[in-house]
Amino acid sequence: MLAEIPVRLRPLYATALYTGMRKGELGGLRKADVDLSAGEIRVWRSWDAPRTKDGKAGLLPVVPALRPYLETALRSPGELVFPGRKGEMMRRDVALDRILRRALARAGVVTGYVHRCRRHGCGFRDEPKHEAEAGACPQCQYQLYAKPIPRHVRFPDLRHSTATLLLKAGVPLAVVQKVLRRSDPRLTSEIYGHLELDDVRRGLERLDFGPAALPGPAAVRVEAPRARMAANAETRTAPGLQTEKRRAGTH
Repeated sequence: MLAEIPVRLRPLYATALYTGMRKGELGGLRKADVDLSAGEIRVWRSWDAPRTKDGKAGLLPVVPALRPYLETALRSPGELVFPGRKGEMMRRDVALDRILRRALARAGVVTGYVHRCRRHGCGFRDEPKHEAEAGACPQCQYQLYAKPIPRHVRFPDLRHSTATLLLKAGVPLAVVQKVLRRSDPRLTSEIYGHLELDDVRRGLERLDFGPAALPGPAAVRVEAPRARMAANAETRTAPGLQTEKRRAGTH
């Protein structure tokens, strides 16, 4: 997906993925808040407000994979790391969602394809399909066009992607919670950690208690009746039960 983002905006999307920062935190990030020598990003404002969305400031590390993107972004004009085209602060309604979904479509991260006829005036449109290759139009035999349907992902969902990918990689929940700057670990795992059944399976497969010493089928058939007989005998000889039976016989 990053390779399909326009070059000018690629550092912005890369920083969102590598840090989990919010849209407003990225829009208000100053160059003075980025220290590449120490490998730190100071997050403490959102847009032009002197505080983040939830009022929680924090330090985020600059990992080696993110460093080239930030070095490019720091060469932008003005004091902002991710300004608009003229160096001003980005508008809050900047179409980052639309840019993201177009990149997803070009990268093949789609839910399906709609096959449309290329001939003007034909109007044929097929139901969404999983196949990207389209044949001839059944109405006019002209070539069909496969229009990709990207996954409906918004720019704020990149924060979810950061958390999910970290959890999939086996990063402890406490670390993911620190990255997202959340106070409740349950909120981090339930809302931001979109793990699938295969992820849970791989996690459970890490458990290993050694070779299992299980009885064979014959031993199971023999031991089961003995266990029931012992339980019945123990019940018949229980003092409390005998007392109850004697009391029931006197009434």
